[in-house]
Amino acid sequence: MKRKMIALIVILVGVAVVSTGCFFSTGTTEKETRATDYAYLDLEIEGEGYVRNLKEGENRFEKSSTVDLKARPDDGWEFKQWKGDVRNKYSSSTSILMSSNKDVTAVFEKKDAPVTDVSFTYERIARREYKFTATKPSNGKYWEWKFPDLNYWRGKVDSNTIEHKFSSSGTKQVILEIYDEDENKIGRYEKTIDVH
Repeated sequence: MKRKMIALIVILVGVAVVSTGCFFSTGTTEKETRATDYAYLDLEIEGEGYVRNLKEGENRFEKSSTVDLKARPDDGWEFKQWKGDVRNKYSSSTSILMSSNKDVTAVFEKKDAPVTDVSFTYERIARREYKFTATKPSNGKYWEWKFPDLNYWRGKVDSNTIEHKFSSSGTKQVILEIYDEDENKIGRYEKTIDVH
């Protein structure tokens, strides 16, 4: 009887150890170890559009990998910018380094009706230096020059012309956006030039 009782206790202890995972435990499960090899990109969409090959919400990637982001607007919409730790905020095609979990938002906005009383020209004034000139629409109050590969400049329209100079090289996309007094965008003008 005593032996049966001891055998029963040994069996019960063995079952308890195996079922709780305490036997030879390292303190870290295989699932937890695998989880540290990945970083998560939480993607949000503002407006109407999508990001190619990614879903809205959580996307998993190997940690320290570089992920290409390509924003695609729906009909009647256009890409405006990225929010988050991307390489190029104003380019619809950019990338992000997944060194840790990241949050990114692709922002789309409705296309503007064309504004007819604006002209947008450029001229070469020196080697690799160009001057851009635009005449503002009658209700234009603010302007924003965007050079997706470089930077952007924003300011108030103080005269009937809007000028900006920049130096660079290669093929460049140049965007001028004009806003009314309430900062609603009323015009967007885009040119691609070969700077040499």
